[in-house]
Amino acid sequence: MSSLNRPQQNLQGWESRAARRAPRGGALLALPFQVTTILTQGENVCASNFDAIVVRENCKPDLIRNRCEENVVGIIYIENSGGNAIENICCGNGDTGISVQGNCKPDLIRNRCEGNNYAGIDYYDDSGGSAMENVCNDNDTGIWLLDNSKPDLIQNTCEKNSSGIEYSENSGGSAIGNICSDNKDNGIEVYDNCKPDLIRNRCNGNNKWGISYSDNSGGNALENACNSNKWNGISLYGDCKPELVRNSCEENNNGISYLGDSGGSALENICNNSKRAGIVVANNSKPDLMRNRCEGNTYDGISYLNFSGGVASGNICKENNLSGIGVSGNSSPSLEKNICSNNRSGYGFSIRTKHKISMVDNVGDIKFR
Repeated sequence: MSSLNRPQQNLQGWESRAARRAPRGGALLALPFQVTTILTQGENVCASNFDAIVVRENCKPDLIRNRCEENVVGIIYIENSGGNAIENICCGNGDTGISVQGNCKPDLIRNRCEGNNYAGIDYYDDSGGSAMENVCNDNDTGIWLLDNSKPDLIQNTCEKNSSGIEYSENSGGSAIGNICSDNKDNGIEVYDNCKPDLIRNRCNGNNKWGISYSDNSGGNALENACNSNKWNGISLYGDCKPELVRNSCEENNNGISYLGDSGGSALENICNNSKRAGIVVANNSKPDLMRNRCEGNTYDGISYLNFSGGVASGNICKENNLSGIGVSGNSSPSLEKNICSNNRSGYGFSIRTKHKISMVDNVGDIKFR
């Protein structure tokens, strides 16, 4: 989601936020619960407010099993605050379940943030901390990071949103072991120069991509499961250059897709049984593809199209319907030590490019057209 589609929340203070988000034609229904003590906890019901619980001015309370439903925001952290939010219910709010802003770094643990109009949890303004084992389903975005925020997201469930986790506006940090499946668009979306570490997340069965990189984004994607997505397991376009290592990208339209001027590297990924290619490299993309397995795909194991290039080294591309590696258009990759045998067309390499390409120590028959 582009940040242009959502009200801006670059705040000078909570009061400006509440005034700006007042319902049109409405009035403040009740004063929010503003936490200004060291410790506040325990099973409060905070409903039909603007912001149900506001934590501000360096406060670090423990918020435990409170119900913050049908407000504008369930819980909001501002002004360097922190502490712990544990097992709260922040559902059905007009904006966000839990919003972390203004350099705040709380630990959010096992909260339910479902059915909110925008995000289950969002992070703004250099915020951080951690979010662990939260359930962020049925929102527009499960967890949304903006404005240089860098929290650690660990084992959260983000399903049936537009996107499960969304990184924008130079945000980063790490996402480890999250479930980002069955979303309307993407499991995890990374853009706007963001460079997070994505590790062992499950991004399966999404309506578009398992993981999507665009613009100038990057970072690392390590050992993620990106299977059975309607479009691609991992999609890269724009000028993004992430490092993709040991991800599983099986039974997608394409396993991994490089478009635009994208690059970076793909190392030891499994890209099998795609409806098209295991890895497709198109437009002006020039990634380094090393020791990937691309088997049983409907088209090629690896397809180079348009003006693409880069290096393919040590890949195993067997038992694909067309060739192990296909090179066409004006593409000019360097192919080194790839094993492309037992493909159903009978050819390991199908070369249809207008340029001479370097081929060194590969295994498989070559067909020139």
